[in-house]
Amino acid sequence: MIVDIHRHALAESYFHDNYWKGFARMALPILKRMGVDATVEMIIHDIVPVYFDPDGDKHIAAMDEAGIDKSVMLLFDLGLFIGEARISNEEQNKKVFDIAGRHPGRIIPFVTTDPRRPGDLPPENESM
Repeated sequence: MIVDIHRHALAESYFHDNYWKGFARMALPILKRMGVDATVEMIIHDIVPVYFDPDGDKHIAAMDEAGIDKSVMLLFDLGLFIGEARISNEEQNKKVFDIAGRHPGRIIPFVTTDPRRPGDLPPENESM
């Protein structure tokens, strides 16, 4: 059995806008060297959304292609560094559990908490 121990769910609302702008600024010179006539706005609105996978289906397809049986999924929390995401860590944790429920036996949900944030708690009464 092959288990991927580090996978992130990804959606636009999981990060502050500062993250997407910074990501696009870093990607811009790379794309230009590859001959892609890109702008920061194009990267944010046209390229990045290709990687959004709020229901986990793209993750499962990638796992199947790579021969991965199970993956541990967790949120990627940069809120205290670049600004809080549009949705809370608690909401993101619930979404990770939703993805695991949608793909039973394939996604192992891992809860992310940060004691520096009031109310940043794992989902209650959740089990997989």
